Amino acid sequence: MSTTTCPTCSKVVDPLRARSVGVRDGKVVAYCSAACAAAGESRPVSVRVRTPAVGVAVVIPTSADSGPIIEIIREGSVPTARTPASGVPVATAAAATSGGTSSSPPNAGNASHAGNPGNPNKKKNKGKRGSETPAAGVVVAPASAPKSGPTTLGAPTAKTGGELEADKALRPRRDHTPTPVELAKRKQELASAEEADDDAMINGDDAPAPRKLPVLLIAVIVLVVGGGVVLAIKMMSKSGTAHAASMPEPVTAPRLVEVAAPAPTPAPPTTAAMLAQARSVLAVQLASGSPRVQRRAAEALARTGDPDARAALTTALAAEPSDIARVDIAYALARGGDARGTTALLAALASTQRRDVRAEAANQLARLGDARAAPVLADYLDVSQLRVGAAEHLAYLAESRALKVLAALRADPRTSVDDRARAVIALGIAGDASVTPDLRALLTDPRFNAYAAAALAALHDPAARPVLAEHLAIPSLRTDAARALRRLEPELDPAPLLPPLAAALTSPKDTDAVQAAEAVLLLAGPASWSQYE
Repeated sequence: MSTTTCPTCSKVVDPLRARSVGVRDGKVVAYCSAACAAAGESRPVSVRVRTPAVGVAVVIPTSADSGPIIEIIREGSVPTARTPASGVPVATAAAATSGGTSSSPPNAGNASHAGNPGNPNKKKNKGKRGSETPAAGVVVAPASAPKSGPTTLGAPTAKTGGELEADKALRPRRDHTPTPVELAKRKQELASAEEADDDAMINGDDAPAPRKLPVLLIAVIVLVVGGGVVLAIKMMSKSGTAHAASMPEPVTAPRLVEVAAPAPTPAPPTTAAMLAQARSVLAVQLASGSPRVQRRAAEALARTGDPDARAALTTALAAEPSDIARVDIAYALARGGDARGTTALLAALASTQRRDVRAEAANQLARLGDARAAPVLADYLDVSQLRVGAAEHLAYLAESRALKVLAALRADPRTSVDDRARAVIALGIAGDASVTPDLRALLTDPRFNAYAAAALAALHDPAARPVLAEHLAIPSLRTDAARALRRLEPELDPAPLLPPLAAALTSPKDTDAVQAAEAVLLLAGPASWSQYE
């Protein structure tokens, strides 16, 4: 940051932020305060005076208390010497032809030093810039001095003919009274000349600097002009729009438009057609490039006893490395009436190496209603972590010990909400109609309503139908919902339930299409296809 010092008190001042400034010796100076500025401006300063021509006003410095006096030098007139307060002589340009210097002694009582009020050619400067009183003892040098040295004011000078003519031209005519227009013009010319001289002194140049328009004024002019142009364009646009709106619309002849007759609503597919389409979808997915989709399609189609589906499951059973997955494939074969599936489940049940494989095989056999699973599952009733799961699967066999465990869980207030709900659902699957109110209450619980509806369907309670019909629209629930609906009403008319499934059969997602096809088989096929889960 650039700093300077106050010319009055020498305090450091930031020239860019100073609120008081002035001009000294042709330079802009910054003051620390308004008081310092007033004190600095009252001091006498030196000024550079150019050599005046004949008849041009010369600034004659006086004391520091009085303002400068301007005296016009004319032909034959003897300028009164003005001596500063210290008595130092002042050099002027009037001695153009004299060859020496002289000084005037101080004379405080002389009338000429008091301003000579009787002289009509003398006037005082009212504080104009560039005309301040010089400091005491300073010699004012002419800007363009002739060969001869400076002389003291008041020395007579010789004038040429041209100077005499110019001086005569400047003299006022005594017999002519100036008009107000001439006085105003004269006053304007003098003001312009003084202003130009002030600018030249401030700029340090003989010619006044050209004035520049402020940036803010230029910006305002640009904004005003631009806004006028935009407003004119908008008005022209609005006028064009209004003119277009006022124009009458052309009258056109009426056209005859052929309205196509609405396409007839296709008749819903028949039950037989839906059944054939479902079998076709599953047959196509048997050749899918995804082993998971192939297996899922084979499990669904194996319900119908399809030989291709059975062959696909047999191949998958032999190639499956996971023992738990082998149990699931064997269950799908056994559910479709293939004895190879039952054999594989019994082999897993007899396994002595892994308890989880034995338990899963017993669970699948219990779903098929095979009582050979009961001894294995009964052993797990004494294990607290496995008690509820074992009782749930034994409910398919209506095993008496398991039913006691489930009833005790339902009645025990210390039983958790989830275990109580599982016990109620298992009792409903076992055929215990006393839990019907509890099952209906679970229909409003989204965590258990699917299982509760299936249990109510096993009890042939029609309260389960609305929930099961809604679940047909959910891909992951539609297969179990279709089986439960068929168990609820073995002689069910599937036609009202098939249209949503017809759209799902053409789903680009292969698993959705397979699930919809299996649901159609369970609803529209023989009741034996929906006997097991």
